[in-house]
Amino acid sequence: SNWTIRINATDDSRNNNTLQTVTGVYVDTMNPELSLDDPNNGSIFSTSSLSLNATARDLTVQNVTLYVNDTLNESNTSGVNGQYRFTRTFADGNYTWSVRAGDLVNRTNQSGSRWFLVDTLRPAVTIRSPSTGWNNNSFIVNATIVDGGASSIVQYRMENSSVNYSWQQLSQGGTSTNWSASFNASGIPDGNYSLRINAS
Repeated sequence: SNWTIRINATDDSRNNNTLQTVTGVYVDTMNPELSLDDPNNGSIFSTSSLSLNATARDLTVQNVTLYVNDTLNESNTSGVNGQYRFTRTFADGNYTWSVRAGDLVNRTNQSGSRWFLVDTLRPAVTIRSPSTGWNNNSFIVNATIVDGGASSIVQYRMENSSVNYSWQQLSQGGTSTNWSASFNASGIPDGNYSLRINAS
């Protein structure tokens, strides 16, 4: 709030003076209000360049500071009473982020933390079975999937130049990188096919 201080001086003869004032006296008893706008907690990104957005509300904001993994990353001293955007480039990995705001009278506020994952690499896929050659009407489809972001969907399908059959789910088993499914060729004509794996 903006206040004016007025002085009243009165002597023994009851002469007084109330003409002297000091204007522009501000009182700030509140910490800056902070909110993390985006990204949301638990977001996963396939790109390395990200914008981390927060809002600081205070009439006397002086600085808003970004912390990544609890370490000071960047300070913005524009003094804007509103949104702050921090655009950064991240290597693949897990990160936490938060912001801290300070105002003219050294009142501060620290937000809570959110986390996000950056995963820009495609999963590495190795088909273990079946091998090239003739097979009978049933066999095990087995693949090893290595991915820093942890694959959650692994599918396979049979295809050739004439038809692409529907995707079928593989199940994770044994280790986090091992995926398998039982294939039954009933209803599929004899012939030469390719086996395609989709991991995401």
